Amino acid sequence: MGAFRVVVGMWISPDLAAVRRVSADSPIVDHGSFDAAAIGQALDEFNPCGERIRIRFADDTVDLATARARIDGTLLGPPDCRDFAQAVLTAAGRSRGPVIKVREQWSTLPSRKVQQATAAPPSLLLFALYGTFYSTMIWLQQFQMRLRIRAAEPMNFMLDGPGKADLQGTLPRELSDLFEAHFGFAYRPDCLVARLAHSRLPDWMQ
Repeated sequence: MGAFRVVVGMWISPDLAAVRRVSADSPIVDHGSFDAAAIGQALDEFNPCGERIRIRFADDTVDLATARARIDGTLLGPPDCRDFAQAVLTAAGRSRGPVIKVREQWSTLPSRKVQQATAAPPSLLLFALYGTFYSTMIWLQQFQMRLRIRAAEPMNFMLDGPGKADLQGTLPRELSDLFEAHFGFAYRPDCLVARLAHSRLPDWMQ
């Protein structure tokens, strides 16, 4: 059956106020110039959990304009952009190497991004975890807990379940500096992490 794969979506918040303090122009980022492999390695080092997993980052990002338009309904497609994640999952089974090549598949999806080099800042990062079902779930839960996402805390499963506010996380300085270094853009502490796509579940979960 091969390794279990889960595609994780990480929403991050560009600091638009910081940009407007230094420039009157709309912020733009070259989405084709960041080192996806280096970001994947940095996330792996940030979240050592003792499980054998592999991280592969998508070679593209969902920009802020697309994410906002999906959420407010002015652009077709799921608000959580899980169609982008499904494309990552499909591409993850075909491509090799540390990076998942998704730009060609994403070009067919509803998006506000017209050109890679003149798009709004990245707002949704997508990466795939490879391992066993258990190892990927453990890595993801620990990652969410490191970001202070209360929904990932075991106590939530013994009470009434997480509330809406419990889904919000806090981006540590280590990661905000990482993203700023790669995208050339400052990010606020707000973040959210969710599982958006996965390969076939174990038989006992069917």
